[in-house]
Amino acid sequence: RPATDHRPTFSLVIDGRTLSFVFDTKLHMKFLELAKRCRSVLCCRATPLQKSTVVSLVQSNLKVLTLSIGDGANDVDMIQAADVGIGISGQEGMQAVMASDFAIS
Repeated sequence: RPATDHRPTFSLVIDGRTLSFVFDTKLHMKFLELAKRCRSVLCCRATPLQKSTVVSLVQSNLKVLTLSIGDGANDVDMIQAADVGIGISGQEGMQAVMASDFAIS
C-alpha cells in the first residue's frame, strides 16, 4: 500500500463479558469510536442481544452497511439486524441459514 493510505490496519476482538461492561457503564459511544478505527470487529462469546445491539449501534451512529455472519440460532437476531446476513450451515442447525440473505455450506 502507498504511504498515504490511512485505512485501519488492526482488528478488535471483544467478548461478551467485556460487552456487558461496555453497555452497563454507558461506554457504548467510546466503544464505537474505537471500533471505527478498526479494519474489522469480532464479537465472541456474546449473547444474542449483545450481538444485535452492536449491529444496531453501528447502523444508527455510523450510517454504514453492516454484515453479520453466524452459524446457529443464537445468531439469528444479529443476522436479521444487519444489512447483509450470512448464515453458515453445519452442526449448529439451519436457523442461521433460514434467517440469512446468503448461506454458506
